[in-house]
Amino acid sequence: MDSVCNDLFAHPSFPHKKHWSVQRGHLGYRLHNIIQPSARADYFALGALRQPMAGLLEVMAEEFLNIYNLVVGAGPGGMEAARVAALRGHEVTLYDKSKWLGGLMPLAAFIKESGYDFDTVKPTLDWYERQLRKLPNVTIRLGVEVDATLVEREKPDAIIISPGSKWVVPDIPGKDRKNVVTTGQLIGYSRGFFKDKAQKIIILGGDLKGAESAEFFIRRGKQVTILKEDEQLWSGMNLQLQLMWSPWIAARQVPVYTGVTYEEITDKGVRIRTKEGDEKLVEADVVMIIAQDKKNDDLYKALVGRAPEVYLIGDGKNDANAWFDGAVHQGARAALKL
Repeated sequence: MDSVCNDLFAHPSFPHKKHWSVQRGHLGYRLHNIIQPSARADYFALGALRQPMAGLLEVMAEEFLNIYNLVVGAGPGGMEAARVAALRGHEVTLYDKSKWLGGLMPLAAFIKESGYDFDTVKPTLDWYERQLRKLPNVTIRLGVEVDATLVEREKPDAIIISPGSKWVVPDIPGKDRKNVVTTGQLIGYSRGFFKDKAQKIIILGGDLKGAESAEFFIRRGKQVTILKEDEQLWSGMNLQLQLMWSPWIAARQVPVYTGVTYEEITDKGVRIRTKEGDEKLVEADVVMIIAQDKKNDDLYKALVGRAPEVYLIGDGKNDANAWFDGAVHQGARAALKL
């Protein structure tokens, strides 16, 4: 009853579409199998999303067309696009140039390897892999880079591109020093931090990636300081996560400086100018720079016109991170347009 009421609330014409689809023998009662668990959970739980998500019902009520889809990028958005397209009856080939599924999810899972208080990266990644591998109309090809030549050979009816963002390291004086690591180097360098005497870590960046990195080091007994150039902290976290994270980090008395200017990274730490205008040296053994997300639409531009439908989703669309929820929703919406 609750699900029916939610459908009616989201879209008053839902009964007519349901009746139409059953008569035509197309979608019928498969609606709830398609929007789940990711899109469906948010669709029912978040009232603010109900009207935007209502448009998905219209698309799903259309006749299934068995077309061949090529999905580029096996991060959250690409996996969701492949899953939803396959559940709609399409043939899907999911490509990624790396040799694993999940995009950056394995990195996040590595960060959480000793247990987690806040999110469920590894179980989510495992769930997606199970779903994709049991769908008979999904082919997964890892370690393959997609280009115009491959598309010409495959001749897909539609292409969904989820390339992730380009990571750009901010131009901070001293960023090339030996005591500096970046987001992408975390796995390679982190194990070495446990073997040497590095105890003090500065993280330059206070979004979700910075928070996860901070948790990673705090759990391993490191002293962490977080520096942020603007005043906005923890972007990428939903409200529930922020309500858990803020007291967790406060209880551990982690110094957090916002509104600062990075003057220089030195061998002893980071010289900053505070928002009050004072110069200060924040001491540390290692400085971690959280890379900035930049638009990554090169492949999209190269493939536009080479298939009847070409969509760009996820972090690559803008100079900003779509984060997990945004990427998943964009992937579902793109697949439902096919």
